Amino acid sequence: MGQAGNTKAPDATIHHYDGSPSDMTAASAVPGAIGISQEFKGQNAYIRMYNTASSALEFPDVGNFTVSAWVHTDSIDRNIHYILSKGESRYHCAQFAGIPSTWHFDVYNNLRAMGEYLLGGEVGKKWTYVAGVRRGSATYLYVDGVCVDSTLTGETRPSDATKYDLVIGAMTEDFNGTFKGKIDEVRLSNVSCSMDWIRLCYMNQKIDDALVVFK
Repeated sequence: MGQAGNTKAPDATIHHYDGSPSDMTAASAVPGAIGISQEFKGQNAYIRMYNTASSALEFPDVGNFTVSAWVHTDSIDRNIHYILSKGESRYHCAQFAGIPSTWHFDVYNNLRAMGEYLLGGEVGKKWTYVAGVRRGSATYLYVDGVCVDSTLTGETRPSDATKYDLVIGAMTEDFNGTFKGKIDEVRLSNVSCSMDWIRLCYMNQKIDDALVVFK
């Protein structure tokens, strides 16, 4: 996320799902959790990865994947603010509506659109490491390296499998629910990261790195 805010966000993988910014400027690139992050301030500010609707980012229903990001919210209110989304009825990670506000990870079956969502970890106006892990039919939400929820709550919606591109900072379908704050180090992988790995990433990447001490 270290690019100028009005330029393409390069995908570091071989897929080259580079992101196209909307309503962002060069000034959107600001100091982040690790180097430079992107600040989402406008009502229509988001980054869209075109041609990802039916792609390697369309993970199997009963499969393995992990999404994660460092986030710093500037707004705690009764609205939902999306960190990333691939359709409201596919998967997304967000700052959930409410006061106090909590973090949210949602995964849906792409045939029946049976949703399973997790909530936990109170939102604060500080850098926070949020990770959602899907391991087969199990789902986990981690906040700052700690699993805050693994108890699934279900709901059903119409299926929208392979219909929407991945978007950072907003809901894919209507580009509402924009994130108000900074997002850094967005990562998606087809691996179910372990609890130890999530904890390691948090400890190694946070500003006051407590993993390695130089003397």
